[in-house]
Amino acid sequence: MQVIEQCEGIFSISVFKTDNNGNEVPGSRREPVPPFRNLITNAGLDRMGGFGDFLTWCQVGSGSGAPAPGDTTLQSRVAGTNIRNSTVTGSQGSAPYFTWLRNVMRFAQGVATGVLAEVGIGWASTGSLFSRALILDALGTPTTITVLADESLDVTYELRSYPSVTDVTGTIVATGNIGGSYNYILRAANVTNNDSQSGWLIEATGVSAGQLSPTGDGKNVYDGSIGPITGRPAGAVQRGKSITVSAYSAGSYKRDFSLVLGLNDANFPTGLRSAMIKIGTGCYQIQVDPVIAKTPNDEVVFNLSHSWARRQ
Repeated sequence: MQVIEQCEGIFSISVFKTDNNGNEVPGSRREPVPPFRNLITNAGLDRMGGFGDFLTWCQVGSGSGAPAPGDTTLQSRVAGTNIRNSTVTGSQGSAPYFTWLRNVMRFAQGVATGVLAEVGIGWASTGSLFSRALILDALGTPTTITVLADESLDVTYELRSYPSVTDVTGTIVATGNIGGSYNYILRAANVTNNDSQSGWLIEATGVSAGQLSPTGDGKNVYDGSIGPITGRPAGAVQRGKSITVSAYSAGSYKRDFSLVLGLNDANFPTGLRSAMIKIGTGCYQIQVDPVIAKTPNDEVVFNLSHSWARRQ
């Protein structure tokens, strides 16, 4: 069973003056360009597989070369900052569904002075880019902005993660006491719920598929059917024993997850019908047909593959 999420990022830029106390001068803020998309690098996609620190540094530069998937540095770096002025998270309440994180990274007065043409976000002061973009105007054409010596610079980076809205279906074959063929439906769950354990959430520094530690609803099992992508399974509920995660292999952009149900887990009188599993930024639900007649003599393991890609 495999789930695929798509991700994209959007930059916004503001320039403003500050007084002698470092406070913003009212009326001085300007937005020289509208928000624009960026390219998530191959290194950035890899970083999502094993770490949760890929949104900790912002860099700006003067290079004009077109972004490429293999980029790891700005073409001509001018400055970097790890000052995160604010963080806001949320989930889109209607289609197209996505969860989002907005970090405002601040360059203090005099730090990013000059003519700027490129911007990136990553996990170090230099290089190590999760994303890179040329600064674009309203027509999507590369342009430059000028930051004066008495001005500060705010760069807002919004990262979005989009769940698949299409069911994944198939058949699995079980062995042992509960052996046989089971049809399954794999579907996103709670896509409008911005929760770390039972919904969709991107942490302030970024969160990877490998950083999974559900302690609550993220490993629930049920005797009822799954709900819509904005909901969860119905019926009586119990907690699974554990979730295990495979090691990440560079360039694969995926990790494998297993929800383990021990001998004392999910022994419903009417049988095991569904499960809800927290994976990375997202949450998913699985339904099997027929129900699994699990007893205290059985251990059940749900195996899933989670992958991620750039949004086209």
